[in-house]
Amino acid sequence: PVMVPVSVTVPGIEPENVTAVPQNIEVKIEERKTKDFQIAVTQEGKPDSNYAVGKITMEPNIVSVSGPESIINKIGSIRAVVNVDGLSEDETRQVDLKVYDNNQEEFQETDLQYLYFNSGDSLKATAKITLWEKRSGVTLDVEYDGGAAEGFQVTEITTTPDELTVAGTDEALKTLQENGNVITIPAEAIQIERPRVDFEVSVDITKYLPEDIIWIYDDENKEVIVKGTVLP
Repeated sequence: PVMVPVSVTVPGIEPENVTAVPQNIEVKIEERKTKDFQIAVTQEGKPDSNYAVGKITMEPNIVSVSGPESIINKIGSIRAVVNVDGLSEDETRQVDLKVYDNNQEEFQETDLQYLYFNSGDSLKATAKITLWEKRSGVTLDVEYDGGAAEGFQVTEITTTPDELTVAGTDEALKTLQENGNVITIPAEAIQIERPRVDFEVSVDITKYLPEDIIWIYDDENKEVIVKGTVLP
């Protein structure tokens, strides 16, 4: 810390008759540090029932922050909450950015006042929201590698769910339609090691979706359950 003397001037009063208390102020001087943070985007709400959010693009997508090293080191993330509730078309809007520390607590003004952002004093960014049209009734074609034990055979393969609702760009949905609205789970995902009884495999379907296609699911389970019936 550095002690800086305090000087006070009062109009109409001689300097020798003015006393500052305290007469010195302790000032902490630190190295200035600059660090880049990618904006973490959180979607709030749901668009019109015929659409899903395909992409949210931020401009800028990276914020450069400068300030005292001790405060910069406390920054864990910079976040933007983008509300898409009820949207039925693409939209571009400004959104607020918030700074969070390493404990996921939002920065208070006592720390923010020492920081400088390349996005300006307003601490905002532009969010470009791109909607994709939904398509239901997409079926799954399951391939598998291997086979049942000797004297047994795989007689049926089923999936849960048996149909998917997806969303995608116009071009991706057109290609999907040309393929019969069928998504293939490749053999590499289903390795059968000579079973004698029915088997069940969980598949992360997101790995096998065509480009610019997303799966619309109702819960946090992103897996498809593949069940095989094995009979003598």
